[in-house]
Amino acid sequence: MDLVHRCGLTAEDLVRHIVYVCKPHHLDPWWDDIKACSPGGKPCGVISAVEAGVCWQDLTIEEEATAVSLRRPSNLG
Repeated sequence: MDLVHRCGLTAEDLVRHIVYVCKPHHLDPWWDDIKACSPGGKPCGVISAVEAGVCWQDLTIEEEATAVSLRRPSNLG
């Protein structure tokens, strides 16, 4: 998975340090619950919970699907 290689994270890291995608709320209402997820004002990307901004870039469709699968709506807390 490109996300793992580009970010220097292992698959375990992705699960342990919750990874999620910031998306426009009109695409999926539950993304509205994600706050403060736009370092530098970028509208979309991925953030590792280790430190916001450490791993940040545009995602491909497959990477986005993987990140979404690791951050289900029921886990938003």
